[in-house]
Amino acid sequence: MTADELLNLPFATIADAIAAHAGEHPRATALVLNDQRMDFATLNDQMDRVSAALQRDGLVAGSVVAVCAHSSIDYAVLLLGATRVGVVVAPLVTGATPETLVAMIADADAKLLFVDSSSADWLLPVAQSISPRWIRMGRLRQAGSFEEWLAPPGARPDPVAVRPEWAFNIIYSSGTTGIPKGIVQSHALRWGSLRQTRDRGFGPDMVTLASTPLYSNTTLISTLPALARGGRVVLMDKFDATAFLALAQRERATYAIMVPVQFQRILASPDLDDYDLSSFRAKSCAGAPCPIELKREILARWPGQFFDVYGMTEGGAVCMLAAHDRPDKLHTVGKPLPGHEMLIIGEDNRPVEAGKSGEIVGRSYNMMTGYHRQTAKTQEAEWFSADGQRYLRTGDIGYFDEDGYLVLIDRKKDMIISGGFNIYPSDLEAVLRTHPDVAEAAVIGVPSIQWGESPVAFIVLEKGRTVSAPSLKGWANLKLGKTQRLTDVHVISELPRSAVGKLLKRELRDRYLQFLDRAAAPMLSAEGEILAADRKSAERRDVTILNKVDKSYVGHVRPPSTVKVEAAQCRAFVNAIGETNPIYRDVDAARKAGFRGLPIPPTYLFCLQMMSSEEAYAAYQELGIDVGRLLHGEQGFKYHLPVHVGEELTFHHRILDVQDKKDGAMTLIVQGIRVENGEGHHVADLHQTTVVRN
Repeated sequence: MTADELLNLPFATIADAIAAHAGEHPRATALVLNDQRMDFATLNDQMDRVSAALQRDGLVAGSVVAVCAHSSIDYAVLLLGATRVGVVVAPLVTGATPETLVAMIADADAKLLFVDSSSADWLLPVAQSISPRWIRMGRLRQAGSFEEWLAPPGARPDPVAVRPEWAFNIIYSSGTTGIPKGIVQSHALRWGSLRQTRDRGFGPDMVTLASTPLYSNTTLISTLPALARGGRVVLMDKFDATAFLALAQRERATYAIMVPVQFQRILASPDLDDYDLSSFRAKSCAGAPCPIELKREILARWPGQFFDVYGMTEGGAVCMLAAHDRPDKLHTVGKPLPGHEMLIIGEDNRPVEAGKSGEIVGRSYNMMTGYHRQTAKTQEAEWFSADGQRYLRTGDIGYFDEDGYLVLIDRKKDMIISGGFNIYPSDLEAVLRTHPDVAEAAVIGVPSIQWGESPVAFIVLEKGRTVSAPSLKGWANLKLGKTQRLTDVHVISELPRSAVGKLLKRELRDRYLQFLDRAAAPMLSAEGEILAADRKSAERRDVTILNKVDKSYVGHVRPPSTVKVEAAQCRAFVNAIGETNPIYRDVDAARKAGFRGLPIPPTYLFCLQMMSSEEAYAAYQELGIDVGRLLHGEQGFKYHLPVHVGEELTFHHRILDVQDKKDGAMTLIVQGIRVENGEGHHVADLHQTTVVRN
């Protein structure tokens, strides 16, 4: 059977399609990552080696393997090889907390855990709680590595007749409380997603640039159909706007699907016009609402078709707006795809009249089987029509206009979408409430230029307790996953509620936005009381107004700066200050002794941050601070993970306060500095007070 004949069948598997292409054009490129390239014949052989290794280790159809790693060719091979023989893959979010990852691995009942080096380090503190065997992915060919684990070259698995209803993968939410929800997606769902690409240009001449992680459904809905139709997939292990543009030009990319934040960063890149993007036939935006202004800018500045896609990982129904054809409908998310049906239901769980708003429910061939091992949660997500048809609830509120285009109004759920990832406020609130000084907590999403939305917490303290908002924020962010971390925390006297006791999160959101708009005014509670978190700031404003300091620059965020931890610099520094710990001084000897990296002393981290702050004075002056010369600095350090020689550190600076002293002769600039390593992990915090003489 030819590849074309197979692709027209009501059901086959993604692995079947790849095997057909391997037979018809074996040397065509299938996967690309950096300088690695893999053709279809090699991909098919490697998939067989994965399948055979899994069967050798006793895994059968329905068994689960978990993967916690950044995108790589090995990752793609594992995913495809496992599903060839009915083994289910659970791709895990690398930014989730170690404790959450442990819960996901246990819930999936994974028999094997595949990790890359950074995820292995991340999971090391909880290694004793993880029962499956670990397989390390990457280029190193060592004991316990992916290459060593694979079956020998030429190995073939025992054939397995995969059934449509069998699970293909389990995609987990990144919640922090209880057992995270695992979304079970079947082989039928994946084949259905492939078939709906038939008339959208997917084929052997297609080059898909995948800049989102392989653990994201956004990535899978584009890469799996692209490979199954004989196209090339170009992976990125970490998104960067300039790197994306360079790859798109080098590989002559024809398609990409991204979240809104990625589009924003690409369009904001000063290098955009230096690259040739004319090869793009189409691009799609998914994962979060795409602002109208962003849609307009994409249409104006980026060649090719542009689709705005609305749907859920759970499936149901998908809407798509061909924005290039209907620029008059940019305020909508388009119409349901063929074979997809959407209804609007009211509070009484019945369909509403045409044009009325309500909760959106949908059905199609593209629906999850359910939440893994959570029957009650699955039932909560379902809605059945009068004739017994199963729909999935979206939790979103919207309506269809007179032309049948779906308009989104709000999310019924309080879910926050940050950088394309779902954040559930209830998860964050539950963590905050475990703090001994916290009585109540409410988390809202606020607009963010960088992430689309960011979480902000409002806290009511236990009677008689005192704890600072920055302290609460730091405590919570140590316990939350990378994508869940709080941007801001405010301590207030009470949470606003309706007459029947319902928490009014919209009021909190409005108040917070008003607070940002008038940064010079104190934030008030419902009764006009100055919020506890802002009381000291208000008092400082009273003082600094006398000294004629404009407080509008408090909260200013400077662009992040990156510095590499150089071994020679570290050696010179520790020798100069007389550091007694030999691991700091004798870098070469320590490395020979087997240390992967070298932890650096806190004072050196401060020096690195000063090196990264060459533009600080110019930034201060732009804000109206007349900076003369640096007098001295005081720092407070908190390490969360080791910092090693050879790593790149990124410093995120935010001005927390500015005060005049000695009648304006001196200025104190208080900065909060968050330090992340090259993997994006939060490694340290600095609280720096810089004293300058005017």
